Amino acid sequence: AVPWHNISFRAGPDLWLLADFNHAHVEELEPILEEAKDVRHFFFVTHGPLVPSDLNGAPEWIYLSWRDEERRRLRARLEALDAIAISGHTHTLEWIDTAREGGRLSQLVVNGVWESPELREPDWRARTPADYGSLYAARPDARPDVAALLAEYRPSLRAFRAARAAGFALLRVGADGAVSFDWHGGADSAPSFTIAVRHPTRPA
Repeated sequence: AVPWHNISFRAGPDLWLLADFNHAHVEELEPILEEAKDVRHFFFVTHGPLVPSDLNGAPEWIYLSWRDEERRRLRARLEALDAIAISGHTHTLEWIDTAREGGRLSQLVVNGVWESPELREPDWRARTPADYGSLYAARPDARPDVAALLAEYRPSLRAFRAARAAGFALLRVGADGAVSFDWHGGADSAPSFTIAVRHPTRPA
């Protein structure tokens, strides 16, 4: 058996955390979160989303699912670090950018499962923050507790896009601190579009 663990490493002025999704405990992340206070960018990578996925059939399956006190505490810590989260799990493509008084948390959810050739072209189901929560609410099996979880995040959304799509995202981090994702449909060598994640932190 492979023991659970979290892995962190530096890449130049940036810090990466590969967090164990199935054994999530905020207290075990404390040393890494402390180290992240002194870096340029902090990337948080885990299997499932940190911010609930509206397009997924089970938005409640997030990091620290149903452990509300820990989840909210981690959310505030990550916002203070201006964190960038990368995950999968949902078999969807979603870009969510949130901001509150305490800071900012951005999340890209990617899907590399090639279920059908049609997924090469994103089938957009939502394009604005006003759409967040409406996809789940339209489901006949929607639950009030899950709808409330989505409603908790909706006021903080600055950007929201969600699609049925499969492919890969190429992360670009410039010497000037600019961060972006190039989305490639399927195995295409040319990107379909680019998401600007962070502006330059200093001149190149």
